[in-house]
Amino acid sequence: MLNRYHDEPRIRSADDSVKISNSEVSAFLKCERRHFYQYRLRLQSRGMSRSLGIGIVFHEAAAALYDAVRNGETYEQGLARGNTVIQELLLDDIQNIEIYSRVAELFERYVPWAEKNDNFIVHDVERAYYMPIPDGGPKDVYPMRIDLLVQYTSGKYEGQIALMDHKTTYDFWSEDALYLNAQIPKYMGVLQFNGVAVRRAVINQIRTRKNKGPMTDDELFKRSPMHIERGEIRNLLREQFIASERIQRLNSLTVEEHEGSILRAMDRFTCE
Repeated sequence: MLNRYHDEPRIRSADDSVKISNSEVSAFLKCERRHFYQYRLRLQSRGMSRSLGIGIVFHEAAAALYDAVRNGETYEQGLARGNTVIQELLLDDIQNIEIYSRVAELFERYVPWAEKNDNFIVHDVERAYYMPIPDGGPKDVYPMRIDLLVQYTSGKYEGQIALMDHKTTYDFWSEDALYLNAQIPKYMGVLQFNGVAVRRAVINQIRTRKNKGPMTDDELFKRSPMHIERGEIRNLLREQFIASERIQRLNSLTVEEHEGSILRAMDRFTCE
């Protein structure tokens, strides 16, 4: 089954540090038993949803595109590199061919649209950053991996550095959905901790929904700036670290003790 960096089970690196990700904390806050199955027992889900599959494959193609652009290649060359990635992933996941077909369609439309709208230079693509977990072990860190770090070359944000995150979504996010996204403010905080003068965050939305008739580029692609205050970054990181400390305490127990100490959020969406 396809996987991406931030969706991997808990990472223990060669230096024995433990990295508790945003995805792990989200799973823990959603349901302690779900977290136990996924991260303590490391059980795999029975299958990959179409929406998750499209998101994973598009991210990989976009990473190939922007890595090419960062290295001075053209968008046409980036398109070719992204298509190669899609094809290589398909060979190992042929039963999900419809997912790859849809991503290929979207990517073919996205690249020329991006070439016209990318008023920035690319600094980082799929780079990992870390921040120590307060009150954790001396080597315990909060990791994250950004999609893009860019610097605007024109427009109202000219000269400013921005975090850009790709999101494949059935419909474009509402303002409320943007406001409720906790991942991006945390990522901005980690970047700032690492000395990156990031001032903006943008959700790069790729709409996966198919209409009966042809769809315009504006119906498929949208870049939504997020308005993030310092206090929001501070509070969300604080919650991340509190949850991480609770996870670490549970990890110090035996598997049997851990299972006997957790609660479940029993509802159809979580359990399915």
